[in-house]
Amino acid sequence: MYRDNVFGALLDAAADCGDVVKLGSDASHVTPVTAVTDVPYGVILGGDAHELDDVDLVAGDFVDVGFDGILPCTAGGGGVTAGGWVVATEGGVVIDVPESLDAETTVIALGIATAAADEGDPVDVAIMRCAFTVPASGS
Repeated sequence: MYRDNVFGALLDAAADCGDVVKLGSDASHVTPVTAVTDVPYGVILGGDAHELDDVDLVAGDFVDVGFDGILPCTAGGGGVTAGGWVVATEGGVVIDVPESLDAETTVIALGIATAAADEGDPVDVAIMRCAFTVPASGS
């Protein structure tokens, strides 16, 4: 797995390795993404191999956050499609960029899934943030 830029940060809220995070209470804090409209900052990495370690992370813990390369994330509801753009959502998991939302919305995709994954499964994501405008349902 490729990773280059890894920085340390303090957690504002409980999280898991593989969670996508956004900036938290200040520039040295992060917190898990809570909605597709959040701007993804990075992915919490674990252990020496930077895989999805089963570690209970709580507010105040110091974590490694990866910013680029191919990083391990966790698939959310509905899973993800191999080669598809993914966006982070509630709980810091990734899902395919939605085809529509309640209102036209611009989202920042985290990157491209390197494989298909079911909900709760690990999935490597090639980080390359990109803005998409998702149309409103019925448009």
